[in-house]
Amino acid sequence: MKFVPLSRVILLELKRNGYNILTSKNTVDDENPTWYPLTVPDVDDYLLHLDCSGSIVPMEEQALLVIDDALANIEEGQLLGEVFIEIDHLGELEDKIQFYCKCPKKSNSLKLDINV
Repeated sequence: MKFVPLSRVILLELKRNGYNILTSKNTVDDENPTWYPLTVPDVDDYLLHLDCSGSIVPMEEQALLVIDDALANIEEGQLLGEVFIEIDHLGELEDKIQFYCKCPKKSNSLKLDINV
């Protein structure tokens, strides 16, 4: 298990894996929250339950991020914090980050012999 910086690529991958919310023990005022991916059957019901159950305490509101809302409304530079990723998904995720960021990957280059 590892923490990775929150980014649009991470959000897209989490969404693809069925996650729809990032939750945190940090408050909304924290500038570097630690996020934990979560899957809920119905996001609206989940949010309503949080509000109605009194689990949202004024001035101590915990950070929560709805993945679809973040992808639609938050720019890359505004995404803050780190996401806790399970290690079995980490290698695949790092490969995708390298691909999407077009960063050079630290591996042997593959040479193809194409005869036309």
